Amino acid sequence: MFETMLEQIADQNSSPKTIHWVTSMTGVRVCDFACYPPLDSIPLILSTHHFEVLFCLQGNIRIEQTDGRSLDLQESEILLLFDLSQIQTIHWSDDFAQGVLVSIDTLKSYESLFQLCSLMGGLDFDPVQVEDVMRRHKGCAIISQNGWIDTVFHTAKQLSPDQRGRYCTFMTIELLYYLSHENDYFTYKSPFSYFDLHQVKTAQQVQDYILSHLDESLTIDRLSRMFHISSTLLKSCFRQLYGQPLHKYIQENRIRQAAKLLLSTNQPILQISAAVGYESASQFGALFKRYYQTTPSQYRKEAKKMSKSV
Repeated sequence: MFETMLEQIADQNSSPKTIHWVTSMTGVRVCDFACYPPLDSIPLILSTHHFEVLFCLQGNIRIEQTDGRSLDLQESEILLLFDLSQIQTIHWSDDFAQGVLVSIDTLKSYESLFQLCSLMGGLDFDPVQVEDVMRRHKGCAIISQNGWIDTVFHTAKQLSPDQRGRYCTFMTIELLYYLSHENDYFTYKSPFSYFDLHQVKTAQQVQDYILSHLDESLTIDRLSRMFHISSTLLKSCFRQLYGQPLHKYIQENRIRQAAKLLLSTNQPILQISAAVGYESASQFGALFKRYYQTTPSQYRKEAKKMSKSV
């Protein structure tokens, strides 16, 4: 993915850049780069059994996941990419980017990596175990706040581009070794939920609309189309703002409104059911009983008894 991006930047004649490729072994490509990254999101292209390890020397990358959460890669941190299926967008947040990319095809490079591991004191790593670790992190992980990381970046910043590329190749092998054998060795950044002001206002508008249109069909797909926001982002933002899933919020407020109508009007239960968005009286009755442990008719009857006794 970043490999494709850097190749595209290298082919451009407009912006100043330094793109230095080092082919250290079969199945492994290394690029030491300093450039102005693209303004648009980076195309999400990554082959199967393919790892990308990005050593960030300068710049900031925002990774937005399909569940609405985000990860930020900052200076002196390492990004590992294996599976893009749960990533929505990746883009640079800064105007200038510098780092080292190590791109590994685990199938083509297996023999070369084995030989390099032997040269590094007999290190070994299990690609299957590394893939399992990455899957637990949804195919994307950022490593930071570690003595090993500090040493790696302190050394890398003092080397020439060619030396730095080869050094980061060795450090990638060491990193894969740790991932294979010591899952607790590194500190992984936790994804966070990030919503801008427009997204928050949109979720608030959705909430206002729900409360004043409880009789309508309020599916998440319909609401996301009406308010021009993705269903994934709407669900995530709404949950953070209001503390519960969107569908549960709708259901709870429908039943509460029904309870108010049962107490304040003499409308038939079928009419109240329709007034809060339920065409099926049986579905409405089952949900009402789940919330109030009694049927709508019994709820109304008991409420009238209590009002007479007061």
